[in-house]
Amino acid sequence: GVRGVHDLVRALAPGIGARAFHPDFDGPVKIWRSRVEEEETRGGPPGTISAADGRISVQCGAGTLEVLELQAPG
Repeated sequence: GVRGVHDLVRALAPGIGARAFHPDFDGPVKIWRSRVEEEETRGGPPGTISAADGRISVQCGAGTLEVLELQAPG
């Protein structure tokens, strides 16, 4: 669930960083900081990315993760 993903991000920072892939980038995107959204799940299948109001959220199997800091490849 979302807590497991958040814990993985925390465990891999500041060393290697949790990595995700997006078709718009050539290489992995590193996720340095995140938080579990306390609101109800926004919906959509796991991996759905939402960007609104300056926030990036990723739908997990159960819950939603807000990405607070990331690094594009290169």
